[in-house]
Amino acid sequence: MLAASGVTKSYGAIEALRGVDLTVQAGQIVSLLGKNGAGKTTLLSIIAGLIRPDSGTVQIAGIDRFASPDSVASMVGIAPQDTGVYLVLSVRENLEFFGELAGMGRRERRARAVEVAEQLGLDDMLDRRASALSGGEVRRLTPRVPCCIAHVC
Repeated sequence: MLAASGVTKSYGAIEALRGVDLTVQAGQIVSLLGKNGAGKTTLLSIIAGLIRPDSGTVQIAGIDRFASPDSVASMVGIAPQDTGVYLVLSVRENLEFFGELAGMGRRERRARAVEVAEQLGLDDMLDRRASALSGGEVRRLTPRVPCCIAHVC
C-alpha cells in the first residue's frame, strides 16, 4: 500500500504541491491526470524518493519512504514517459553506460551488465541494438537500469 499525506513541495515562489493526500491499495492501478504544471511529476518523484517533500509523509507498505529508503527501494518502480534508453546502443552498451555513470570500473560494469540483463530477461539480447527491441523489451530495460546496474535493486 502507498499512503501520501499532506505532501507539499515548492520551488521558490512556485507551489508545486499543496497538501496532497493519496492512498493506493495493493493491486490497485491509479492514473494521475492533470494539466501541465499540476504537480504530477513532482508527486511521482517524491514517491520514488528522487526528491524530498517540504512537508508531509509518504509510506510504502507501512514504511516511511524517507526514514528507511533502502527498505522500500525495491518496492517502487517508475516507467517514465521517455525511456532514457539509447536506441543506437546495444542492450549491453546501455547497461555498461549506466554502470560508468554510477562510477564502476570497466570489469565491474561488464560483469554487472550481464547480471542485470539476466534479471531483466534480456540476456539473449545483450548484443541487439535497443532500436531493434520490442516496446515491452525497451520498457524492461528502462525503469530499473540506473538503479540495478549500481546494485540498488
